[in-house]
Amino acid sequence: MQYNFNIQSELRPGTGMTLGYIGSQSRKLIITGPKNVAPWAILSDGRKFYPPPNTRMNPVWGNISLASTEGNASHNALVASLNQRFRGGLRLQASYTFGKTISISDTVFGADFVGDASGGVTDGYDPGMDRGLAGYGLKHNFVLNYSYDLTFQAVGWMGKLIQGWQLSGILSRQSGIPFTVTTSFRPGDGLLPGGISGSPNYRPDLVPGRSNNPVLGGPDQYFDPSAFSNLAFGFYGTLGRHTLIGPRLVNFDFSLVKNTAITERTSLQFRAEFFNILNHPNFNNPSSGVFDARGNPTPNRGRIDSTNTDPRQIQLGLKLLF
Repeated sequence: MQYNFNIQSELRPGTGMTLGYIGSQSRKLIITGPKNVAPWAILSDGRKFYPPPNTRMNPVWGNISLASTEGNASHNALVASLNQRFRGGLRLQASYTFGKTISISDTVFGADFVGDASGGVTDGYDPGMDRGLAGYGLKHNFVLNYSYDLTFQAVGWMGKLIQGWQLSGILSRQSGIPFTVTTSFRPGDGLLPGGISGSPNYRPDLVPGRSNNPVLGGPDQYFDPSAFSNLAFGFYGTLGRHTLIGPRLVNFDFSLVKNTAITERTSLQFRAEFFNILNHPNFNNPSSGVFDARGNPTPNRGRIDSTNTDPRQIQLGLKLLF
């Protein structure tokens, strides 16, 4: 189900503005979840507990994942855009989106795009436990683009040299994508490790009173791992899915174009394009595993070791139009 509402208005000659709302709801999405788990008990405080001997309901079979249509997702966003045409060939367009996307699972078979649910939802009997921010959702997205036709005038060979220049650029700023802190320690639900048909990745406990998004910034220690403690055996962790927000993205592309008329039907175009002209580093999400299978802290937790955009690239081109 998709719905939207927007208002478009010309504020003054050459200036247009759009304000709007965009929403969508998805129901009966296919998700997968483990079903052949150990029998559990519900404690007086409402928590699910897996008591010993922590063997699967049917120990003859391995892990069994069941596909069901219990998934749902929603997206809500406020959008705004502004178009401005100036005298002298300058054009500007700015757009901004403030949105929120919620899901139980990001893909049909339960795997999130950021790779933290390869075995489906955490609890196949309670998929709502994984309801949280979608791994592809952006809270803030701002884009500014412009073009400027330089108005130099001359005649003869000087006109061929200084006329026909155009400057343009695109500035993009986005908030980071959500990700989940995980632990390799197993909670005792009886599942065997491994794979899409195996067990999910588990989440640790959130230390009481600490933020579930303890971002510090910087590639060496992007988040504070002391905000999380390893889960107790027999229990799922208390941390929610996709509570941390990854590094933001900033990118600026610039181009310089020169059109030169040779004859009435023939022209020459020169292009100089600069991608990520400021050479701004945009980092991938950090290593999200905070505890190993024994419950010990992992050495690289919170560390970023890769980028998700290329460094500055310059491309030159020459085109003959006829």
